[in-house]
This record gives sequence, structure tokens and C-alpha cells, in this order.
Amino acid sequence: MILAVVENFGRLDILINAAGVIFDGDLESTYPQDHDYIIDINLRTVYHLISMAEPFLIKTKGVVVNLSCEWGRKPQTGMISYCMSKAGLEMMTKCLALELAPIRINCVAPGYTITNMFRYAYLPDA
Repeated sequence: MILAVVENFGRLDILINAAGVIFDGDLESTYPQDHDYIIDINLRTVYHLISMAEPFLIKTKGVVVNLSCEWGRKPQTGMISYCMSKAGLEMMTKCLALELAPIRINCVAPGYTITNMFRYAYLPDA
């Protein structure tokens, strides 16, 4: 995907990591495969995409924007895996901002928004 962008446009200026998944579940009720899936999509994928984009973003002094959620900083009952993935994303953003300068790496964490993803996960409205 990264190479396709560079081949098509000749450069990479920005990477926006906006994909995510959510399942409710506390420690006792969360299946290990569900936990792994959330971590894989919300955290691991972002890590790999930044890793692949880094050489191209260095050349352009580009930008990475990661999308998190207020639950990355504020624990939520019954959402352990999701909260962990977003907290990890926010820490990864801070670490990579230091490590990969001059690439600017930021994280945006909007508040609770009722979306189809939240409705699908049967989460209560705010």
C-alpha cells in the first residue's frame, strides 16, 4: 500500500491511521482471540504502517496522524482491550515523535461520538 502511493504520486507526505475496531468485554469475558484482534488492528497495524512509511516520510519531512479515543487516557469498565489498545497507541505516538524527528507524529483523541461502529458493538449511548 505504501509503495503503491509512492509509485503513483512520487512521494509520501502524510500517513493517517484511522482504522479501528472495538468489542466490549472485561478481563473475564474477553476471549483471547478477540483481545488479539483488537490489539492487531488498533495498535500493531499502526506500528507496521509507520515502519513501512518512515523512509519516505523522512525524505519529505512528512506527518503521521494517529486517531485514538478519550478511552486511551480514561479507563472504561468492560472495555479493557480497547482501552489498552488506545493507551498503547498514544504512548507509541509519543515515543515515535521523539525517535523519528523530523517526521511530525501526532495523535488526535476525539471524545465519545455515537457512530455505526459503536452501535454495532452494542455500546450504550453517552
